[in-house]
Amino acid sequence: MRSSARPATHSQPPRAGFLPADTAIRSVAGAVGAALDGLRRAGVDLALASTPAGNLLIVGSIANIIVGGQAARLRVRITWRTHAAVGAPVTLLTLAIAGGWLWARWGW
Repeated sequence: MRSSARPATHSQPPRAGFLPADTAIRSVAGAVGAALDGLRRAGVDLALASTPAGNLLIVGSIANIIVGGQAARLRVRITWRTHAAVGAPVTLLTLAIAGGWLWARWGW
């Protein structure tokens, strides 16, 4: 006669103070994923904040300062007012697009 009972397995419970490997790996992977999501979001926020500053003010971007210096060497005068005539509308348009994107992406 054959018994249908399963043979007893001799597995040991995890030692106190140690997590099973798969639990530890999942925990670390979850923490790393959350940190990367936070960094990704912070990078987007930084990019969206620095772009309008560069468009609005001459000193908002090193590229603006370099172009202003090159223009001065060619005797082209770029004043705060002439820069703002182009920079302000571009900044407002950029902010509107960025705000719409943030709202659509994260519900801000």
